[in-house]
Amino acid sequence: IITEHYDGIVYHRGKPYVVEIKDRDTQYEACDTYLFENDKYINLNKAIKETGAYGAYYVNFFGDTAYVFDATAKEIADTPIEWRWCKEHTAYGDKHVWKQVKMIDKELSHKFFI
Repeated sequence: IITEHYDGIVYHRGKPYVVEIKDRDTQYEACDTYLFENDKYINLNKAIKETGAYGAYYVNFFGDTAYVFDATAKEIADTPIEWRWCKEHTAYGDKHVWKQVKMIDKELSHKFFI
């Protein structure tokens, strides 16, 4: 049973950070904003307190490219919440539900090639 509300912990310069990782369809890489479920945003920030982590990262993979966001950034906190029709589960299934999301600006990320 998975009980964590995040995908893992990474260490940067010896300090732990919680991470949420999404594998996205490469056709969406060109978009100016990326979907960040508000529940995931809330859970990452809660996980910082629960784990004693120094921060949180939200990572979007598009093939061999990763966009890494600081989930604690003020700009992300200030991004308005909106309702979007989304897959209930990103990785599988075809059922859709309404979700509260933040459409975060791609320019807030650090881009890495893998």
